[in-house]
Amino acid sequence: MNYTPFKVGAIMKYKNVRITVDDKPPEGFKSFLEFHEKKRGHTAICKVKGCTNEVVVGAHVKKVKLRANQDPSWYIIPMCAECDKREDEFELNTDAFPIKIRNIKQPTTTIAVQLFVNCMGNV
Repeated sequence: MNYTPFKVGAIMKYKNVRITVDDKPPEGFKSFLEFHEKKRGHTAICKVKGCTNEVVVGAHVKKVKLRANQDPSWYIIPMCAECDKREDEFELNTDAFPIKIRNIKQPTTTIAVQLFVNCMGNV
C-alpha cells in the first residue's frame, strides 16, 4: 500500500475509528505514531483543530459525511490522549497531513440492500 500523506484543505470533519488490538502498525514500525513521524516528521502538538495538548498516539481517523465519490479509508493523525477518546466529529489543523493507512471499500447499493434484508429477516 502506498502510504501517501495529503494536506488538509477544505473543511472536512473527521471521527476516531475504534480499532482492535489486532491492528498492527506497518512492518518495521513499533507504533502508528512512529509510522507517522517517520513519514511526516516529529510533531509535539495534537493535530485536532483547537487542541494544544502533547501528542501521545498515532490515532486512526476517518472522514465523515462522505459524498458518493469520497474515499472512506482510515488515516493516521498525531493526537493527544484526550482527543483520541473523542466520539464526536472534529476538524484537523491545516498542517495535520493525514496518512492513509487502510483502504475501506464502501458496499455497493446491491450489497447494502441485501444486508438490510438479511438483518430485517432476523428481527
